[in-house]
Amino acid sequence: MASQSASPAGHHNIIVQASGDGIHVQVGLPYLELIPAARRIRSKPRLEIEILDPVFQAVPLVGRQSDLAFLLAWLEADPKIAITALTGAGGSGKTRLSLELLQNLPGHWQGGFLTAQEAKRFLEAKNLASWSWQKSTLIVADYAALFAETLADWFRELADHTLPEHPLRILLLERHAEKDEGWYASLADGSFRGRRVQELFSPLEPIRIAPIAALDQRRSVLSADLAAAAKLKPNGPTPTVTVPVAGTDPSFDQRLADDQWRDPPPPAHGRRHRRFKRNPCGAEAIAPRSGEGIGQARASTPKK
Repeated sequence: MASQSASPAGHHNIIVQASGDGIHVQVGLPYLELIPAARRIRSKPRLEIEILDPVFQAVPLVGRQSDLAFLLAWLEADPKIAITALTGAGGSGKTRLSLELLQNLPGHWQGGFLTAQEAKRFLEAKNLASWSWQKSTLIVADYAALFAETLADWFRELADHTLPEHPLRILLLERHAEKDEGWYASLADGSFRGRRVQELFSPLEPIRIAPIAALDQRRSVLSADLAAAAKLKPNGPTPTVTVPVAGTDPSFDQRLADDQWRDPPPPAHGRRHRRFKRNPCGAEAIAPRSGEGIGQARASTPKK
């Protein structure tokens, strides 16, 4: 039998040595499949509740300029690998903000959403300490607490990574995260390796999404909600519902300033969408339940 030899010189080379008959060899490098923003975004909403669903982007992004600016600066910061967590109540805008970030990535970046199933599959297929992504990459992990154990394994392997050629950013989205307890603390324990994982976090403390504090921003969101609701009935009566101009309705302004409107209530829990109802003149209005609410708007790619 003739002698055989091979050299592993170079990058990403695979050496296969086979002897015998009837051998089938399938060779390929492990890859990570992210869901791009374009696959998450849906067309025009058909139901009123869908106006509040971030995937429809039915209303403009309002009051999130500082958050978006922070994330864009975080992308271009010095660390080659950086992880951060963005928290906020359900419906506060975390997913919508991440969609905007992915849609506005600089040209040399790629990114998308990571599912729990894909995170586990890739971890089993590849030692992340030797993973070589081919472009600057943003990974968004929504509902991160649901697969925190898998993410912890990811981060332990990434902490052993040699200096990568391109930046990697991992954005964790969740309603709550505490640095010293719960799912977030479990990502990096107090061991030596855990401290190395902590060094990947930039910043280590979870970032709370900024509330919508300015009344003009709240007024803008409400106006956009009503306008989007009116578009759902293109053949109906011409909508005449408007949000009162600042200063013209003190009672409305007072309710608009209530703390419950700092973050939009989560649509899945049925608070805000129950206020959408048809008013007598056929337009869409937002009406409160008894003793509650804002008041009624008056009518007038693969990687190696």
